[in-house]
Amino acid sequence: MDRFLIAPCPDSKQRAGIWRVGPGLDARIEGQKDLVALANQPIIPPNEKKFYPAVESLRWPEKRLSAKYRSEAVETSKAVLEARAKEIKDRLGRKVD
Repeated sequence: MDRFLIAPCPDSKQRAGIWRVGPGLDARIEGQKDLVALANQPIIPPNEKKFYPAVESLRWPEKRLSAKYRSEAVETSKAVLEARAKEIKDRLGRKVD
C-alpha cells in the first residue's frame, strides 16, 4: 500500500470499503496475482461499527492511487514521444526540433 499499488477505498455498497488495485499490477506475474485478485473485493469489516474507517480516511489513498497512475501515464507518454522523435531523427540523419 505504501507504493500505492493497492489501496482501501470508499464504496457505496460496502461501508468498510473495497480494495482498489492500480493498473501497474499484472495478474500474469506470480508475485502480483494475489494483489490483482483483491480488486473490488470488500474490506473485511471490524466487529463493531464504531471501528469502521471514516469515508474521508479511505478517500486519501484512493486519490493517491489515482494520482500516481495519472503521473506515470504522463511520464510514459512523454517517454514514448521522445523515443519516437529520436527514431525520426535517426531516420532523417539530421536534427529535428
